[in-house]
Parts: sequence; structure tokens; C-alpha cells
Amino acid sequence: MVTPQLSTDDTGGRHKGTNQYTTMIGNEFFSVFTTTESKSRINFLKLLQGNKEHYVINEDTIAYLRSSNAAGHLLGYIALSNGIRSTTLAE
Repeated sequence: MVTPQLSTDDTGGRHKGTNQYTTMIGNEFFSVFTTTESKSRINFLKLLQGNKEHYVINEDTIAYLRSSNAAGHLLGYIALSNGIRSTTLAE
């Protein structure tokens, strides 16, 4: 059985003097609760990737750069890497 929806929610609180955020991702078949120190979009994407963090430069990357009016030389440089997968941001 497949479900067309995935729900997500997060809540924050302080623990031992630091901010903590618990994010829930799930549907009627499963729920995952993860507590981290960040509530950012990047953190959410990392939670979706689990332990298999990777980055891909693809047509969506290039389209986003075009829509955000990125410098032409940057767009050309990124386009040369189209299709490359990386396991770190530094590669």
C-alpha cells in the first residue's frame, strides 16, 4: 500500500541550557522522531537522507541558479559538474 502524503512537524525547547528541536516525519504507516540542535531547512533535508548524506548537481541545480540570477561564470562552472554525486559539501 502507498500513501500520497507525508506529514512533518517540529517543536523546540531548551535542555541543559541549549535549544533543541524535535522533528517528526511520518504518515499512517510510520513515524520518525529526531532531536537535533537545528531547525533549518538544511537540517530537515539531512534528516530525510538519514545516514546516506549525499549531494547531486543536476538540472534542478542549474535551473535554480538561473532563477536566482547567479553570476554567469558560477553557472558555467556548476554546469560542468552536472551529474556528479558527492558525499560532502567540500568536494
